[in-house]
Amino acid sequence: MMRPTWWEGYYHLGRAQFECEELEQAKTSLTTALALNPSNEQVQTELSNVEHELGRKSDKTISKEHYPLKWNI
Repeated sequence: MMRPTWWEGYYHLGRAQFECEELEQAKTSLTTALALNPSNEQVQTELSNVEHELGRKSDKTISKEHYPLKWNI
C-alpha cells in the first residue's frame, strides 16, 4: 500500500495507468498527486494529457452514436 501523502507515488501510478489506457483511474491518481503537490508542473501536464485523451474518447463515442457509417470502405 502506498503512503497517502506520497505525491510521487500517485504521479507514477497515474502515468502507468495512462499508458495502460486506464484513463479514469489515471485521472484519479494524478488529481491526488496534484492535491498533494499543487505547484508541480509535471503533474499538471500529465493530468492535462489525461483529460485531453478522455475528451477525445468521449468525442469518438458521440460521433459513432450520432453519425453512424453508411458505407464500409
